[in-house]
Amino acid sequence: MRGRGDSGWTPGSEYTPQNYATDLAGLLDELKIDRVTLIGTSMGGMISILFAGGYPHRVAKVILNDIGPDIDPKGLTRITGYVGESPSEFNNLPEVAAYYRANYPAMSNIPEADLVEQVKWSVKPADNGKLTWKMDPQIRRPPRTAARPLDLWVPFARIEAPMLVIRGAESDILAAKTVERMKSVIPHVESVEVPGVGHAPTLMEPAALTAITKFLGTG
Repeated sequence: MRGRGDSGWTPGSEYTPQNYATDLAGLLDELKIDRVTLIGTSMGGMISILFAGGYPHRVAKVILNDIGPDIDPKGLTRITGYVGESPSEFNNLPEVAAYYRANYPAMSNIPEADLVEQVKWSVKPADNGKLTWKMDPQIRRPPRTAARPLDLWVPFARIEAPMLVIRGAESDILAAKTVERMKSVIPHVESVEVPGVGHAPTLMEPAALTAITKFLGTG
């Protein structure tokens, strides 16, 4: 996504889920890919909802990992707090891993070597020899004015593809009642709950991996 990883940066006002979904459409056009299966975690799930609702003919299946059209206010407050107040630099990768352990509940039990391997993709060398985020700092700054909330139920209701919703049993982002509403809005929704996990499952948990394998028909 723009502003993240090794992608280019844009003005802060352009970092919106709607633009991310448009970027995805443009990328698929460039690669000449007509139809895809989407697996989206958290923000990636929001993009998946927007894309699958806006381009239903281009999506074969959708997997949403601990995200839905509604976000639990408790989790939103937690994420807003640590995103806006996170350190700008780290001395080494173990420090980055420690930051993730403290702020991402689902990562608290990942072995150190595995966690370092994951988080190394989120940072890059800074000019002073330390490590800094690859993410554009503008994304981490809270907006000066309150934006109108994005109603994801509208594109969600337009999704035609079969869908699997994965929820961490201890998630403070995707509430169980939201999953039930998702099932009532469109009939082609399956769900699985990963025990003992908050936001968000790594998708390597047995419950998640088994459900994904079955859903994709690869088992």
